[in-house]
Amino acid sequence: MSTDLTARSVAGGRQTGCGVTRMPLADALGIGALAWDQLVARAGSASPFMSWAWHRAFADSAPPTDVQASEVLALRGTDGSLQALLPLRSSRVRFRRMNVRALTWAIGDTGCPDHLDLLSTPEASISALVPLLEELDWQVIVLSNLVADAPGVRRLCDSLADRGHSIQRQPLWPCPYLELCADWESYLASLSAKRRQGLR
Repeated sequence: MSTDLTARSVAGGRQTGCGVTRMPLADALGIGALAWDQLVARAGSASPFMSWAWHRAFADSAPPTDVQASEVLALRGTDGSLQALLPLRSSRVRFRRMNVRALTWAIGDTGCPDHLDLLSTPEASISALVPLLEELDWQVIVLSNLVADAPGVRRLCDSLADRGHSIQRQPLWPCPYLELCADWESYLASLSAKRRQGLR
């Protein structure tokens, strides 16, 4: 099931949390594929849409205005290690029949991304992102096409709710899955002799 999360702003600006940096998407890509994708692996997400390569492709092909409106909140631990990345884009969206200022995933709907989540290690202090997030110009945050449970976004929601923001979760549509065999030979073995001959 694909899920959409919407947070509504009820508070003004806050002091920046320790260890959190706000940067243009281009600067975040400058962190490098290795550091970014190590974070993807530690976050436990297998989604290619959260990878450095996907964000790099978006930055190289999207309209310049979309790229310029995209930035990343990066959280580092006390040892300087990268613990979370939250790529966002500022835009206007329709929300309850009104045009509002919104933060969405930086990549938007480019390539129909799914299984998205806030990239974070299990030990990351996600609440540290919220004060800086509150300094951005938004009325709603819409994070769609989430992976089931989305632990990073769930922790972000909890932190936003703790500071008085309204959170709404909404199922969007079912996502069918096709279970694949581990390798080609296993797949062939699951077919009839006639079908195997036809494929070969």
